[in-house]
Amino acid sequence: MISKKKDLVSKRSVVLMCVLMLLFLFIILTPNFVSALPSLPTEFYGVIRDYNANASAGELVRAYDSGGTLCGSFTIVNDGFYGSLTCAGDDPETSTDEGATAGENISFRYKGGFTTVMGNNTWGYGVFQYVNLTYPVVYCGDWFCDSWYEDYYSCPEDCPLWNGSINISINISEGGEGGDGGGEGGGGAESRGALGMMPNFYLNYTGLDITGVEDLGFICQESWVCGNWSECRIDEFQNRTCIDRNDCGTFENKPPEIQKCVYTPTCFDSVKNGLEEGVDCGGLCPPCITCYDGIQNCHDGLCEEGTDCGGPCPSCPTCYDGKQNCHDGLCENGIDCGGPCEKKCPGIQIAIPGLVCKKDFNPLSNQSIFFFILILLLILGDIVYSKKKIDDIKEKKKLSDIKRARAILSIRRRMYLFIFITILISIILYLYYYFFIMCEVEYRFLWLLLLLLFISPIIIHKIMKYIEYTEKKRLNKLRALLDTHYKQIENLVRIENENLIELEQEIADELYRLLENPEYKEKEEEVSEEIKVLKDVYKELVFLYSKYKERQNPIDKERILCDDVYKLIEEERYRYLIQNDPRLKSIVTKLKLLYKQYEEKQKLYDEMDKIEESKYELEHELKRGKRGANQETEEEKEESKEDEEEKEKNRRNKKINEKNIQI
Repeated sequence: MISKKKDLVSKRSVVLMCVLMLLFLFIILTPNFVSALPSLPTEFYGVIRDYNANASAGELVRAYDSGGTLCGSFTIVNDGFYGSLTCAGDDPETSTDEGATAGENISFRYKGGFTTVMGNNTWGYGVFQYVNLTYPVVYCGDWFCDSWYEDYYSCPEDCPLWNGSINISINISEGGEGGDGGGEGGGGAESRGALGMMPNFYLNYTGLDITGVEDLGFICQESWVCGNWSECRIDEFQNRTCIDRNDCGTFENKPPEIQKCVYTPTCFDSVKNGLEEGVDCGGLCPPCITCYDGIQNCHDGLCEEGTDCGGPCPSCPTCYDGKQNCHDGLCENGIDCGGPCEKKCPGIQIAIPGLVCKKDFNPLSNQSIFFFILILLLILGDIVYSKKKIDDIKEKKKLSDIKRARAILSIRRRMYLFIFITILISIILYLYYYFFIMCEVEYRFLWLLLLLLFISPIIIHKIMKYIEYTEKKRLNKLRALLDTHYKQIENLVRIENENLIELEQEIADELYRLLENPEYKEKEEEVSEEIKVLKDVYKELVFLYSKYKERQNPIDKERILCDDVYKLIEEERYRYLIQNDPRLKSIVTKLKLLYKQYEEKQKLYDEMDKIEESKYELEHELKRGKRGANQETEEEKEESKEDEEEKEKNRRNKKINEKNIQI
């Protein structure tokens, strides 16, 4: 009778505990948002040399942190220059190493090998670092003289001092000392006896015979020889190496060294692809190893102790596992007795008398373990659900960085508050179960339960204040980062302008001398369309040169110059004139290089537009934070609508301008 009564009390206590748990969980409300801001990357740029020559376009430059983790890469567009190379930072919210941390030195690899670094290669939040790279790694004793780091005095082993001469054959119809073109072969009176670090392939070059003093130079015909294409990589690219046998130093007719390809999955590429059921197994590959294949084998980093049991699989059945099961070809007659076990099962089972009710605070022995398992499953389910939502938000490319950060922030804050509130309510319920349901009621501890119930809202409020970022402080910090990033891009544009000044001045001088030639003077009198375009290009170069000197960015004038250069390069009526005049051909080659640099500047302008859009969103968030998201007046709504219309109009104008300057 006593045993039945205690069983009834035990069942009633379990049911009552579950009902109370559901009631307390019902009060959990949707919390606000909290998260950590994504760290801004470091942008690296500079000059890259390959055996004293400019690195070739199409080659890949990779950046690694001190732990060997790849944090970014960049495919060279202009020979001899790279950047900006984005090196991502590490996410402090995860245990894995995704990138660099502040103060960490970054190493660079080119063609799979390390490089020598010149400049500040330290990683920082949202900064631009100017770093020059030299390949291969410079050291004394490699029988190669690097022109930046080595000379005869620092490394005579690599840079011996020896005599040489440059043989250049030039026929000049008029007497004199020779023109300025052609380098050391112009006058013939002066020769350099000590060439020092000059490599062998610069020596004994014989130029073409050219008559005339004015605009003396060489015409070098490129002769490219390329190797076979490499196998298609898993990133669907293949490459090859091309060498100019005449070593002209120009790249007008250089074949491509990288191209897209179709990758064919294999059973040895360490990637789950094709018809595979796992990584390199299943489908057309060998079957995947599992815990249900009837074979004792190794997988998931561990080895099975028996056939499909032990190691990565469920534990193997034994005579000491407290379960009635089958193993070794026989089945147990009872729990760990009979069959394959040495222990014999007793013939008569004696019923165990019921125990006297005794309070035990250990949840493993007082029938409350299922309650905590349920709580644990609720917490794990919320963590998995929050992780999935964060991954979905990260994949939404249409969201801006500000909105993405706010969305992730909200999910994580909700997750943290749910976990804390669930744990707090579980503790209160368990204490109630222990003092007032299990065995006799102990009212002397009622004050403890009431105290927890009263202070729970205060604790939750304090935790929310502790977890929650102050919105204004967070947005102001992000705005300061964006302002710094914007100023750094402005400095980069200024550096580009300083580089363009020299090139534009050089092209303008050559174009001026060409237009002053009597042959072009006659065409000018005939009102030739070709001469008119050349004069327009000259005027635009002079105008841009003056504006860059005044530290201005005349974007409209740059677009006009790009249109004229495009017309000069692509239209058929100018092609004949360019092919028949080596001087004009040289000028057009430099204009193409100038055009490519304008394209790089356009990318910087686009980045500045993105920063301005982000700053606009920040200002909007700051205004909404001051007035309250649910207290927006009709006037504020009208202003928000006008801002959105203006923003959309700017986007349309930007797309039109990009189409006008594309080649």
